Amino acid sequence: MTTRVIGVGNEYRGDDVAGLLVAPQLRRAVPAGVEVVECDGELGHLLDLLEGASRVLLVDAAVGGGPAGSVRRLGHPEARHRSRSTSHALGVAEAISLAAAMGRLPAEVVVYAIMGRRFSFGPASRAVEAGVRKAATRILHELVSTPPEAIARS
Repeated sequence: MTTRVIGVGNEYRGDDVAGLLVAPQLRRAVPAGVEVVECDGELGHLLDLLEGASRVLLVDAAVGGGPAGSVRRLGHPEARHRSRSTSHALGVAEAISLAAAMGRLPAEVVVYAIMGRRFSFGPASRAVEAGVRKAATRILHELVSTPPEAIARS
């Protein structure tokens, strides 16, 4: 069983960098058997990263789901519909839907959405930096507290 965490974002678009900031924090702390990767949000790349894992946790910036820096966990199938507020033209929800249609969707998909407010050129806001730390903590807790056997049974 393979678990993959995918941090999605654009390092040049303000709060959109959120998923990319979570990935290195997790990489240093995840348990064995968990792969942590970054993705620029390009649909083809994201589809490739969804394939081959039995469990995927996607981390991305989102708009309109709460105050900047807040974190929402969306399980499948909610992730397929509610993560459409991503800051990418074709985002996580479209990748999940397309992967499902192609038979390439992992058994478990979870989206951690970090709410942002500024997606123009520049650094992430302080609120999103705080949300990145919060998301990393929640994801690490989920990875450590959910034994692989429980995932295989679900």
